[in-house]
Amino acid sequence: MKKRGQVWGIDLIVGATIIMAGIFSFYLYYYNLSSKQETKLNDLSQAGDQIAEALLSSGNPQNWDANNVIRIGLADNGKINSTKLDMWYELSESDYQYTLQLFKVTSNYFVNFTEPFIYKGNLIIGIGKMPTAEASDVAKTSRFTVYNNKPTTMRILTWE
Repeated sequence: MKKRGQVWGIDLIVGATIIMAGIFSFYLYYYNLSSKQETKLNDLSQAGDQIAEALLSSGNPQNWDANNVIRIGLADNGKINSTKLDMWYELSESDYQYTLQLFKVTSNYFVNFTEPFIYKGNLIIGIGKMPTAEASDVAKTSRFTVYNNKPTTMRILTWE
C-alpha cells in the first residue's frame, strides 16, 4: 500500500493554511490602514473647524492687532472686518507658524473666499500656504459669511 495520497493531502492542508493566513493578513493590514486614514482625515477636518470657528469670531482681544493678538478673529457683527482681514493676511505672510499657534492647530491651512478681496492694490486669492503635490490628505471646511455686504463662502483647506 502506497502513502502518496496521504502526503499530498497534508501538503494541500499546509498550502491552504498559508494562503488563508496571507489573505487574513492582507485584510487586517488594509483595515488598519483605512482606520488610520480615517483618523487622519478626522483630525484635519477638526483643525479646519477650529480655524473656521476662530475666524468667524471677533478674536481676542476684540480689537486685536499683530502686537496683542491672542486669538485671530475676523467677524464683527456677523460680517468680515476688512481691517482684521488685512492684519491677518500681513501676519500670515510674515509669521505663518505663529498663526498656527494662535489657531492652536498643527495642520497647514489655506483660506480663500468666493468674493475676492483687494489688498494694497493686489487681488488676494487666499491666506496661508497653498497645498503642494505632496499633500495626499486634504480636508475642506466651508462656512458662509458676509464680506463687503455680499454673501460669501469661506473655504478652508487643511493638510499635513
